[in-house]
Amino acid sequence: MLPLRTTLRNWKEHIYFGWPEEPRRRRAFKVVDFFTPEACVGFYHDAQLDPGLYFFELGEGGEPYPLYVDLKGYLTLLSYTLGYKYWQLALLQLLPPDERNPGFQSNLTFTDKFRRDLSAWVPEFDYNKFVTIYQQVKLRNYIPSAL
Repeated sequence: MLPLRTTLRNWKEHIYFGWPEEPRRRRAFKVVDFFTPEACVGFYHDAQLDPGLYFFELGEGGEPYPLYVDLKGYLTLLSYTLGYKYWQLALLQLLPPDERNPGFQSNLTFTDKFRRDLSAWVPEFDYNKFVTIYQQVKLRNYIPSAL
């Protein structure tokens, strides 16, 4: 998790590069959690006032993908998963498949590894409870602004 001052900085050369073919709105994307050099979670800081957080894989050619949680929900899930690397993919695999980012649905081995690793490290971890917590913190009637 990044401090607010870092989150609100200009992310040129990290999130966007100013190329003509880049979506202009990507300039408004602010990173909250830079959990690995290849991926992060952030939000759009612009006039659309979107409360949701988005998962973004840098250099993959895709755009930030909605997690359907706000910061409070994200922190709840982060705490439950102990920050397991790429735990956000377990959320994305719970969402209905779509043609926009089908790769998030295709890595079925991730969820198995996530469940196995966390259960081994923390015997109290319960994947079904993780799913229940996600359903509880998931934004209701939310329409992501970046779809």
